Amino acid sequence: MDKISNEHRAHDLAIAALDFEANRRIASELNGSHDSSPFDMYRYYFKAYESALDAVNKDFHQEQD
Repeated sequence: MDKISNEHRAHDLAIAALDFEANRRIASELNGSHDSSPFDMYRYYFKAYESALDAVNKDFHQEQD
């Protein structure tokens, strides 16, 4: 079985969080709410990635080759 890196795990989680947030904002606008702050996808991804990487590193210890 191929191992995935913690960075890959964190990336996957960040992409899922980004998708969730984008859909939440779209649904909110369709329901009449409007968030006046611009949505910076890169900044949101990067913050989600950093948070996910910290959490993943605590749970998945990478073996050194």
